[in-house]
Amino acid sequence: MDAVAIRERTQAAPDGRTEALHPDANPYMTRAARAARIAWRLEHLEEWHCGLETLFYYDPEYAYDVVHEYEDDWTTDPDHSGNGIEFCEYDEDGVLEPIDDRRTMLEGDMLFLLRRVLGNRAESQGRLYYPGDVAEDLELLTRGGNRGSYVKPDLMVFPPAYVLPADAHRNRSDCALRVHEGVPPPELVVEILSVSSVARDYGVKRQLYAALGVREYWICDVGGIRHPDSPVSLQVYRLTGDQIFAEVAPAWMDASQDDAPTFWSEVCNRHVHVVPDDYAPRFQWYDEDQGRWRDNETDAQDEKDRLQQVSEARGEARGEARGMVIGREQGLVEGRAAVAVAALHSLLSDCLHANHRERIAEYWRREGSPEDVMDRILAVRQTPDEWRALLLDASDNDGSPRRNP
Repeated sequence: MDAVAIRERTQAAPDGRTEALHPDANPYMTRAARAARIAWRLEHLEEWHCGLETLFYYDPEYAYDVVHEYEDDWTTDPDHSGNGIEFCEYDEDGVLEPIDDRRTMLEGDMLFLLRRVLGNRAESQGRLYYPGDVAEDLELLTRGGNRGSYVKPDLMVFPPAYVLPADAHRNRSDCALRVHEGVPPPELVVEILSVSSVARDYGVKRQLYAALGVREYWICDVGGIRHPDSPVSLQVYRLTGDQIFAEVAPAWMDASQDDAPTFWSEVCNRHVHVVPDDYAPRFQWYDEDQGRWRDNETDAQDEKDRLQQVSEARGEARGEARGMVIGREQGLVEGRAAVAVAALHSLLSDCLHANHRERIAEYWRREGSPEDVMDRILAVRQTPDEWRALLLDASDNDGSPRRNP
């Protein structure tokens, strides 16, 4: 191995010695390499900032920090990722932390259920702007001394005045609360821990959300994040009259769910908890009227069972009514199609445009709905981009009306 290759696979240890890199390390992202770039940026702030302005996602309102990397399609800054920009976490040795799908799955489940409980005012990865005096009081400053401008909570619930119709969506540019301009703060903020965010989510972010007047703050651990053996957990904090967060004690420990702590949420007006599952944790709320815990999976199964019963009843009724005209079989087909269309609009209104849903409905009325229509609808909830393959016959994917042989 030549001298250049040896240098690329070594780094300086804190005590000044040279040590070999981890086999999976990226030499560009070791602590020594990053420290050298930070030092250069601090000495060439204007030149560095000019380079930032060439990025397609450059935001003149954002306080960029020299300690982070801002590349064409990725960044190490958690508050500036999203919208096609991947967030990458590296440890001190320059090893990329693997993406934890459990966090993404829990975030999606919580978003859907919060919208169901509170209306269409919950958002994920929205921008929360804060005043300059708050930034100074909490020392939310970049390494270069600039005041921070906004953070991106994993989830936040907008004030009631900002609720949207059930089938409406905010543009990413509108997915923001500008508290620094006098807009009310979110009622609820949720952070789902990652290894690199633990200290920040429990520290300065908790102080920031309290200072802004957020009513409730939830912190979720999907398991093994705070430390290698940390369990799946939900911690709830509620704002006091002194503008600080007090941790809320569990209302009870649910013996039916491995003694999962259950909390009363004033914002949701319900008991909630996060419980372990086969892979990703599940967020659930307790339905007092039905006397059971509810989540996306249980609601989807209940809806599937109900629609199946309705389908069978309607199909039989229409088949009997039409009798000699088109026969019972055709009645069943039309009944299934009607119920399938109702399920389509009910379960996919938040992730599929109305024009696409109408196109699918027209096709089903004409050709009949798939036998496994509920399974397909639920699959589209997980992968909305695949709706054509899942809900339309391949021959109809180009939009032209064609009848099956």
